[in-house]
Amino acid sequence: DIICVTGFLGDSGAGLRVLLERRPLKGDERYLVRQHHRPRAHLAEGAWLAAEKGVTAMMDVSDGIDSDLRRIMERSGCGASVDLEDLPLSLPLKRAAKKYGWNPFETAASGGEDYCLLVMVRPGRFRKVAAAFGRKFGRPLSKIGVITGARDGLKYRLGGKPVTLKRHGFDHFG
Repeated sequence: DIICVTGFLGDSGAGLRVLLERRPLKGDERYLVRQHHRPRAHLAEGAWLAAEKGVTAMMDVSDGIDSDLRRIMERSGCGASVDLEDLPLSLPLKRAAKKYGWNPFETAASGGEDYCLLVMVRPGRFRKVAAAFGRKFGRPLSKIGVITGARDGLKYRLGGKPVTLKRHGFDHFG
């Protein structure tokens, strides 16, 4: 299956980081903090996607895609590969990451509380579902990776090469 998300990743986590690091609340920082304090759950998107043929799994991104995707993999007995350059990052996150020396991909993968949706779509249905989603909601259903063979773990790639992230999503039982 194709792994997709319905919105930007990492904005809420970056907003929390702005607060914890006591960064000045200027334009981008203010936007990121607002995303942290008032995330928008993608309820209409979820209801629409649940009715679409070819959607096989879905959950909200509450603990970061790193943790949430691992939960799907555990329940489904599969592995996954995520292309970091395909993670949808907002311009405020990109600019703040550059300004403060943050790894934007780690922030996007490990930051939680974005409340967009993590969605699995059958490969043969992806183009149709993604096109209809774009027409309906005015933004892309972003492909970020693929489900892989049985229990071979979560792998990240950047520029086609394997990478390891230092930060991971939230674990309630860790």
